[in-house]
Amino acid sequence: MMIFRSKQILLVWLLVLALATPAFAQESAPAAAPEAPKADISTKQLELAKQYLALDPIEDEIKRGVAQTAEGIEADQRVLFRSMADKHINFTRVRTTAEIAAAQTFTEDELKALIKFFGTEEGKSIRLKMPAYHKQIQPTIMEELKMFIEKIQSVDILQNQ
Repeated sequence: MMIFRSKQILLVWLLVLALATPAFAQESAPAAAPEAPKADISTKQLELAKQYLALDPIEDEIKRGVAQTAEGIEADQRVLFRSMADKHINFTRVRTTAEIAAAQTFTEDELKALIKFFGTEEGKSIRLKMPAYHKQIQPTIMEELKMFIEKIQSVDILQNQ
């Protein structure tokens, strides 16, 4: 197993994933297949979810996260890091999970609104600008989370529960 020289990068990567994916903190099967759509999801909802994700691909978000994380890794390790991500991240599984989650979370009308918005020039522009926006606010969020964790550890509140 390759160990990157900057262990902080791996910690940051995990925190980014945790922030981006609230379900990250929940227990789940390591590489289980995505859950089959529940009966209360209509075929129409699933089709609309697929249309929405075609306009706002979850894969792009993951690839941007990998690229951003790679910037913090020593130059001689970046190519290896990116190639490992491409090899080990199951984008089909992520896409299928995202489609099911969108169909379960949003109503048909909400999915149609997402499709309509991300199909506009403004929606496309906003989607492309979101990483820059997140990059600007991420340091503050990370700093606040770090201070929060340090405070909790110093007070020792959670160990008594």
